[in-house]
Amino acid sequence: MVAVAAALVVGACGGTDWNAAKQPKTPSAAQLRAAAVAQAKAESPYVAALVASDQGSSDPSNPADARCWAAALVHGFGVSAFVAHGLTPNGLRDPDSTLDALPTPTLAQADAIGAALQRCRLSAVGAGLAQSLGANDAASAACMTRALGRPEARRFLTLSMLGSHRMNLATAHTFVGLAAGCVDLAAFVVRIAGFPPDAAIRQCVTTALHGADAEVKDFLALVFSDADHDQIEQASDALGVAMNQCRPGAQTGFTVPPS
Repeated sequence: MVAVAAALVVGACGGTDWNAAKQPKTPSAAQLRAAAVAQAKAESPYVAALVASDQGSSDPSNPADARCWAAALVHGFGVSAFVAHGLTPNGLRDPDSTLDALPTPTLAQADAIGAALQRCRLSAVGAGLAQSLGANDAASAACMTRALGRPEARRFLTLSMLGSHRMNLATAHTFVGLAAGCVDLAAFVVRIAGFPPDAAIRQCVTTALHGADAEVKDFLALVFSDADHDQIEQASDALGVAMNQCRPGAQTGFTVPPS
């Protein structure tokens, strides 16, 4: 009892903290630099392979942009993930190669990779997205580029780099919300819906869809995400209710294609 009491007194008075003694030492600045150099060296073949794949494709990106995007993806996933899922630099150099073998990133990974992608030049991505939504003007492209730089765009950037099949509905909804501030989504739906060239009908439908903003956003988010055909059809039907009022005689028949 005396020994136990003495030990407690010593501990209370600042005796040795055995747990603290077992804690790992904080790496020195030199050790951190060495680790960063080693990591960059390990990532380099994978980054170079992804750039080569892009440059060998039918629609290559600016090489500097491609390198920045590739570095963000490789660093974000880590070389160990590429190795664990059988992705090699030699295989990734093929222009037809994909990153499908990689697991879908966690939310934290997607945010981190997206933040790294936002440090790259995104003007080409912004212009391409604006154009795909029917806006070919410089103002819309610049607006979309700025939208991609917002924190809420990070997951969209990451998942879009990995392919449309990775896009979940929540992330697609976020993107549609950002895009709505830059382009006329109702006009885009009219353009892809295959209406007759009658200007009056097209204008009527566009106006009707402006009054169905939530339905338009829901439909496009489903189209841009990995949604199933039935969900898209239901959303399309909801838009049809608004659009059909513009058909001569209020007859039914207008439909929105699923993609």
